[in-house]
Formats: sequence, C-alpha cells, structure tokens
Amino acid sequence: MVMSKKARGAIKNYQLFFIFFLLIGNQAFSSTVAQQLAAADSLYTSQKYTESFEIYDQLYSGQGISTPATLLKMAYIKEGLGDYSNALFYLSAYFQQTLDKKALDKIDELVEANELKGYANQSNAYLQGMAANYSKYLLGGLLVLLCIGLLLAVRQTIQGKSPVFLAVMLFLLIPMVIALNYDYQDSAAIVIEDTTYLMDGPSGSANVMETLSKGHKLSIQDTEGLWYKVRWEDSEYYVRNSKLKEII
Repeated sequence: MVMSKKARGAIKNYQLFFIFFLLIGNQAFSSTVAQQLAAADSLYTSQKYTESFEIYDQLYSGQGISTPATLLKMAYIKEGLGDYSNALFYLSAYFQQTLDKKALDKIDELVEANELKGYANQSNAYLQGMAANYSKYLLGGLLVLLCIGLLLAVRQTIQGKSPVFLAVMLFLLIPMVIALNYDYQDSAAIVIEDTTYLMDGPSGSANVMETLSKGHKLSIQDTEGLWYKVRWEDSEYYVRNSKLKEII
C-alpha cells in the first residue's frame, strides 16, 4: 500500500509537533526546578533552614535532583538539628558526586563523636569512588583498542598472515568483561531510626538478633520485598527498608 503525499505530510507535521511538545515540556520542567532551587537557596541564605530543606528534599527524594551544593547544605541543616544519621547520609551522597576528601574527614568526625560502627573501610572510599567514576573511560579505551586490533587482524588475514592481533584483542576482552561486571562501590545504607531491629529472616515474625541505634552503616547484600538483607559485623541479617537510607 502506497501512502499518499497528503498522509505523509500529516505524519511529518505530527512528528514535528511531538518533538516541539517534548522540547517545550523539558524547558518548562527545567525552569520549574531552577525556580525551586532558587527559592530554597534564598530561604537558606535567610537562615530559614527548615523551609529550605523541605524544598531540597522534595527535589532530591521525589525527583532525584540534587547538586553537590544542595547536598552539602542538607547535611549542614541536619547536623545543626542534631540528626547526625541523615547528616551522614547527605555527606556520603555529596562525596560520591565530588570525591571531596574533606567530606570524608567530616564523616569521620561525626562517626567518632557518636561512636558509630560500619565505617571501617572509609580509608578505601576515595579509591573506590575514583574507580567507579572513571571505569567508563577505562572501558572506552579498551573498546577502542579492541576495534583497532580487529581491523589489524582483518588486514593480516587478507594478507595471508597469522592474525596475532586478533588473539591479543580477544585476550583483552577478559579484563573488559570483568570491568563491566565489577561493582566498584559497595552498596551501603545508614540507619536513620533508633531501635532498628536486625532480624534472622525477612519477616516481622522472625527473631530479633540485635538492635541498632541510628547512624550506623550497613552493607547491603540483597533486597527482598520490604526488607534489606544486610551484613553487620561479619553476619547477615534482615532489616525493614523504612529503617535505612541507601546511599546511591
């Protein structure tokens, strides 16, 4: 079936309208976010910290929007309110975005002051963050080398030579696959509520094995419905996910 010229024109006009609609929608969304951030920053400057935090948190928790500056302000506000567990959470999120070593120093200060556990590997956090942030460049470099090697291998094969480069590039695939599947940063969460129970199973009727106060850091092993499977002091337990904030 051959489409008429008029029908093709109508489809083209519809596509242009759809693209225009998406562009206008994205621009309006960006403008709204900018206005919200500006309003929050104004409130923060006026020392109306609670009101500013509500806007920052709405953008971060509701829409996943944050900047290093807003995360640092949120951490400052929570520390000022004595909520060191959430202060640690936002400092950790800030560090993952910036790799600012001063954030690690502040985290260590709060950990020591409140006698918290689970932060023993803080010394490796910077190296883990570097590896996570720059792994894509490593993979890109390996991919470029692989393409060059394959081209050279094809050339050698056409010339009747032994495809040595092909074997070398196939060997490079091994670290490439490992790098693709390696988790450079441990998945972790911070306890945000006092009287948080560590259970021996993902159920409210399971046995309580230990009770934690807020601020401690747990390593997340898996997720099962409303429960996190976590590691705490070399043992595995289950915790309700409402009791923790996962560091993303």
